[in-house]
Amino acid sequence: MGEVETLKGKIEVNKTCLNGWCPNWVSRHQLGRKATKTSICLKKVIVDGGQIESVGHRALLLGEPSAPKDFEFCRSTKAAFDDIMEALENDGTYMVILYGMGGVGKTTLARKVHKTVKEKGIFKEVAMATVSQTPNFINIQGQLADFLNLKLTEETEEGRAERLSSRLSNSNNSLIILDDVWEEFNFEEKIGVPLSKGCKMLLTTRYREVCTYWKYQSLIHLDVLKEHEGVALLKKEAGIDDDCVNLNTLATRIARECGGLPLALVTTGRYLRGKKDIEIWESVCEKLKKSKLEDLCLVNSTERGVYASLKLSYDFLKEGKIRLCFLMCSLFPEDFEIPLEDLVRIGVGLNLYEGVSSIEEARKDLRLIVETLKALGLLLDASKKEFVRMHDIVRDVCLWITSKGENIFMSKIGMDLTQLTREKGWKQYTAISLLENKLKELSVRLECPQLKILLLGGENKRSQLKVSDECFEEMKALEVVSLRYADLSLKSLQFLTNLKTLELFGCNLRDICFLAKLNKLEILSFRGSRFGELPIALSELKELRMLDLRWCFELERIPSNLIRSFSQLEELYMEDIFEEREVEEKSIETGNARLSEMFTSSTHSINATITTTIATLVRKVLNIYNQLAAQLGQYPSSVTRKIPPKVYPPGVISPRARQAPNLSR
Repeated sequence: MGEVETLKGKIEVNKTCLNGWCPNWVSRHQLGRKATKTSICLKKVIVDGGQIESVGHRALLLGEPSAPKDFEFCRSTKAAFDDIMEALENDGTYMVILYGMGGVGKTTLARKVHKTVKEKGIFKEVAMATVSQTPNFINIQGQLADFLNLKLTEETEEGRAERLSSRLSNSNNSLIILDDVWEEFNFEEKIGVPLSKGCKMLLTTRYREVCTYWKYQSLIHLDVLKEHEGVALLKKEAGIDDDCVNLNTLATRIARECGGLPLALVTTGRYLRGKKDIEIWESVCEKLKKSKLEDLCLVNSTERGVYASLKLSYDFLKEGKIRLCFLMCSLFPEDFEIPLEDLVRIGVGLNLYEGVSSIEEARKDLRLIVETLKALGLLLDASKKEFVRMHDIVRDVCLWITSKGENIFMSKIGMDLTQLTREKGWKQYTAISLLENKLKELSVRLECPQLKILLLGGENKRSQLKVSDECFEEMKALEVVSLRYADLSLKSLQFLTNLKTLELFGCNLRDICFLAKLNKLEILSFRGSRFGELPIALSELKELRMLDLRWCFELERIPSNLIRSFSQLEELYMEDIFEEREVEEKSIETGNARLSEMFTSSTHSINATITTTIATLVRKVLNIYNQLAAQLGQYPSSVTRKIPPKVYPPGVISPRARQAPNLSR
């Protein structure tokens, strides 16, 4: 855009010569050629899909891996940290493995290492990625590429791994941190990390034997806190000091029940913050002990302390909506950065935010819920704003809580499922998540009469899940459905008359008109899906409050009065593609809607958000250049073509003249 303004300025300065008596033909010719060449280049950008390479260097991520702001070393963690730093600076060590039980603080320490080596400039490049129990290697490669300012255009794991390996091999001074590794695999083949003197690795894991590559490696154990360290951390989080003599003994007993695990001590301490009544502390101590003996008898003995403390924090949540929001986070993949917007939309579908008058108020309500959960240590900040994370141990506790009781969840994520069978045991579930699997087809009718939430999808956009028309027939209680990378006729959803939130992401869609039967629908998202038009039949959706049409690049037509018919619509998200089109005005039923029509209504006002893509910005710049070129007598041959007028014999009227309107009326 800056270049456009510069060119405009030059045109004004050099428009005439001879004190304004004559046009400056030389300057016009030069500037016209420049406008022509530039518009041709811009046209090529549009033809190529508006894909523009990244410009400049990678900016520091908003939430780049770092230890918590209030992070303090104790003797145990300081010793492990010093050992890691010494090993990384040793030329004979290529791999450092930090191991210890879940909740002991491995990730926090790894983030501290990341921050320290960057500040001291020990390595030229430092990148960090989370692996997790069910690794998604495409995602892991993407995380590393972001840190390395590398754009991966390859579609296969192998191709991306080769590109990363080549990049890191040439760097000669890199540190790659892989957090939460559960099993051994070939890091160069699966991810693209070539272990060498010039490319070192730091792994965190629960298992000492996770890697048998003994040569050039260093093993460092992060143990639980000593008793006095655990007591000090508990008291710090609870906000009490040594003056509270009557609580010191109880603090020691509670710290013992937490097993010296920082995660357990932090969550328990935050639960006790501001509570100095000795009876409350005694009650917490007894609940922890009882829970470990009774409720958690089937849980690994080394994890009972953290499970008991997290369950205690969950029981402390008095409001049902806060509890349900916490449990909802377990429906997303392990170590996943959960968009707050997804939680908002699911919550609206479940009528979670009672008493709010708009979706924007629901967002504010959710933010308060999330802050409450963060304050208790049950949720964590993510690397970006408007996202949140859940510790893998906390997620395990969530799934344990939802294995019985009122809300029974099933979460089979990234488990390489290739098919589903009709099972009677599914009748009990109220929420099911089957994301990131290898399902190719869903042809069975799943009997789930109590199911309210369903998150389902294919492996990726190239491997779509084919959904039959009958599979949802016995899920009539569904209120929230999120389908990713699916190929389906929306006729299959016509039975879901209680549905309030429908998310269709990256799907191939047919028979859109059947959505008109879902008369309770409040949120409808087609993000990234492929379909040609929105039928006028959707005007029956009288309760619709949000419509999301972003990245629907094959959408060609929206009936003129459709958007106006959504009397409850609060938010509309879409690309501004329709503003650019030459629209042939036809009847109300068949005409394509202009943006100005979409937002003009006497019955309601829409809080519309129009997203502008790079391609749209390029189009606007191109239009300006075309206008300048036209003014200067230069017509870019690849964009517009100047055709000499055809000469007709006397008495013969040209076709254009026949069609010309009578302007005298």
